[in-house]
Amino acid sequence: MILNYYLYEDNQEDYKKSFQYLKENMILKNKLVSWRIENNKPSEVSATIDDLRIVRSLVIASEEFHNLRYRYYGIKVSNGIYKNLITDNRLIDFHDGYGKSNITTLCYLDLYAIKLLSLFDDKWNEVYNKSSEIIEQGYISKDLPLYKKYYDGSTNEYDKEENIDTLLSILVILNKAEVNEDISESTNWIKDRLKNFGYISSSYNVNMKDESKIESTAIYANIAQLAKVINDEELYKMAINKMKVFQVVNINSNIYGAFGNEKTEEVYSYDNLNALLALRRKFNK
Repeated sequence: MILNYYLYEDNQEDYKKSFQYLKENMILKNKLVSWRIENNKPSEVSATIDDLRIVRSLVIASEEFHNLRYRYYGIKVSNGIYKNLITDNRLIDFHDGYGKSNITTLCYLDLYAIKLLSLFDDKWNEVYNKSSEIIEQGYISKDLPLYKKYYDGSTNEYDKEENIDTLLSILVILNKAEVNEDISESTNWIKDRLKNFGYISSSYNVNMKDESKIESTAIYANIAQLAKVINDEELYKMAINKMKVFQVVNINSNIYGAFGNEKTEEVYSYDNLNALLALRRKFNK
């Protein structure tokens, strides 16, 4: 996420510093990226969603910053992904040093990153096709145009959760938007909820259509990013205005400027990082 932030800012110096840390501390022997540093050592576990984000950012940065070194490492990590995180052209969630997960979380399928890799190697075309197929079959309905959470390769079934995680679905919709797939049913539903209900809930029940009535900075931040990808300024303004409701504007607060709970001073890094990306990302014009 920090790589993308500096990429959006056109900040070559800080991008290079972040890349150096990644290269020196987080790339594992199997060419995947450690999902976290523990006791100054990289964990042997990777996370596909992060690996794809990093590959994508490095490949784009190689063009934006005219530095082929970034592409070299992006392709290097992509080779690790292909070797360790794919089963029958299906991307799986992680490799823990002992074996592969059998689960494919739908929002992990970064279609833009996969399509980008297919420009360098045709083998990624099959991965893209399989990813699209898994996403499409995880679509719920026109009444609730969101997506299932995951596909289980061991049972060939999707999760049976009745409560749909809205944030994860928004990420799927964003991934589809970035490769120009039709997301009109989903975006129309989102805009309708914002206009007529004034908010987006963190979850919706498939059968009863009940909702959590719990809101999230990250949900609005990713809707704002989605709006920028599809050039929908109306949706962007609605999402950003909702996102800013969660920003602490009291200059005397210890968390002034952050997105969180002013009274408890509770903040989540994921919320704040997504908010920064939403504000820094450019419209796709």
